[in-house]
Amino acid sequence: MSDTLNNEPKSNSLVDLPPPVPPKKYSESHYLFYGYDKMDSMLNIKDTLSFLSLHCYDKNALEQARINSDVAAQVEADIDFNKPDAHFCDFCAVELSGGEYDVLSDGRERCTQCANSAMKTVEQFTRLYENALRNMEAFYGIRINAAIKVRMANAKKIARLCGERFIPTPGFDGRILAFAYPRSKKDSDVYTIYVENGAPKIAAVANIVHELTHIWQFINWDVKKIRSHYGRANELLVYEGMAKWTEIQYLLFLNEVSYAKRQEIYTRMRSDAYGRGFEKYAGQYPLVYGPGYRKDSPFNKEWPLNDLKE
Repeated sequence: MSDTLNNEPKSNSLVDLPPPVPPKKYSESHYLFYGYDKMDSMLNIKDTLSFLSLHCYDKNALEQARINSDVAAQVEADIDFNKPDAHFCDFCAVELSGGEYDVLSDGRERCTQCANSAMKTVEQFTRLYENALRNMEAFYGIRINAAIKVRMANAKKIARLCGERFIPTPGFDGRILAFAYPRSKKDSDVYTIYVENGAPKIAAVANIVHELTHIWQFINWDVKKIRSHYGRANELLVYEGMAKWTEIQYLLFLNEVSYAKRQEIYTRMRSDAYGRGFEKYAGQYPLVYGPGYRKDSPFNKEWPLNDLKE
């Protein structure tokens, strides 16, 4: 039985009141105050926003990166690598529509956005490599003390140098994107990295970080101890799983969420050492979004993985 007349609920009942909305942080709600009590009258936010929107600055990669986890969830919901008759960019894995994409001489398909940001000169590529090396050392608190040369080659040449064959398909072509090796047995402290040519900036960065991880492993790990501890059957999983984890976490540090999420989804679909290894590392070291520094990483552990039981 209701304890009010005409079965009307009590208007002052605490149960019926909506939960209080927590106030936003000052940095979120008043960041344009610049520390003062109100916005400066000289700032015309409305017209500025209209101008930026008119020139599509509200729909670019930077805007997308700020959405972070919301973008990641949307990418996961939308992407389907098994979609019949679909074509996917062989660099960023986005689904291609109509004829708005390039087909490179070796058969790789590249979306227009990746084409627009592709490395065109050796100088651009060199600067990209140097920046990736500095960032990687800062993000993971490591040093890579080695003489390193970086070379570009197409997908067919890279596959051939690795003893494999590249056969392009309409789907996202899993392939060796880059590799690193000592220049000679006598010069084991001198390394060369081969990276795919024609790649957009972000794909080239990801490949470079992947191979720099291998160089760090070559320098800091004793391969005989790795084999003895994890077993020869798990050696590739330990090496490649860490390189894929480092690559994808690096992309998230850069706020390249869409690209990182597509790479993560595709990697988790793989049943080889790359996919299974990444699953192991991501389980022990969960991926984090946004810029930062990872103290809890496989780089500062004697044994990078605690458990390899299937």
